[in-house]
Amino acid sequence: MNKHKHHIIAVAVAMLISVTLYAAHTNQARLSLLKPLIKYNTPFSTEISTDSITVWEKLLEPELEEQQHYSLLFQLKLLTVRALITEGHFSLAIDKANSMYQKAKEMSYPLGTALSLQAIGNTYLNSSTPLAAIESYKEALEIISKVPDVDQYAKTILTCIILTKLKFWQMANIEADIRQLESLSNKDKNLGDVFLS
Repeated sequence: MNKHKHHIIAVAVAMLISVTLYAAHTNQARLSLLKPLIKYNTPFSTEISTDSITVWEKLLEPELEEQQHYSLLFQLKLLTVRALITEGHFSLAIDKANSMYQKAKEMSYPLGTALSLQAIGNTYLNSSTPLAAIESYKEALEIISKVPDVDQYAKTILTCIILTKLKFWQMANIEADIRQLESLSNKDKNLGDVFLS
């Protein structure tokens, strides 16, 4: 009986802390905390739980849509899929990735479509279907290669392809993938040299 009371108190305290954190952040503060996670493609940090990412995505979506920050919106959706995978909610991650893809298609938004395919690839990868993951990443790369000024996304997708191939011993064309990644990285370095001179 005593253990049961302690458990109830612990749950109540956790809920209170969660509600307080939820109320304490404005959308601007939430975005500030989420941007480093989006930049480094990681679904967790010391400041934000994976649960918070999924809740905040729902809160931020209407504002990002209204302000037409579609790039950030789809990056946040991709991060949410990764958070759901990290939490072990695979069916929710698959649903989120598929709805993300449908939304991008309805909007005719190629960057969103590519990021959605990356999210779908992530769900395949985490359900132990690496060949399907690689195909999804390749399709994302094909789409993103036609969008101007998105080399950072192409590098992330290429990294997903290379790491998946290495992990699952799928070595077909891996040299070409590595050369393409090196080419994009060298392009960035050359651009940096232009700014420094």
